[in-house]
Amino acid sequence: MSQHLISTKATPTTCGGCGTPLLVGHDAGIPARVNATPIPPEKEAEILLTGAWTYTLTSGRSLIHRTPEKIRSGWPPGTIHAQHQCNTPTLM
Repeated sequence: MSQHLISTKATPTTCGGCGTPLLVGHDAGIPARVNATPIPPEKEAEILLTGAWTYTLTSGRSLIHRTPEKIRSGWPPGTIHAQHQCNTPTLM
């Protein structure tokens, strides 16, 4: 039996907690929820230091996790998006 890690095209939505516009999809089977607004490359290190991941949104609408190797090489081309980290407290 063969198993495949799915990758899907990013689709727009909003965060149910804070209302931020998001893009959601899967990259190699891992769910990705990113802020829809791209970040400038010079802000990426600051975001990574918070523990959030960054993703490239490709022209084909795929979200690709940016590993150190991908950040250094600039591959794949596209806009950079930060993993969404909602700061809205949840009600219990």
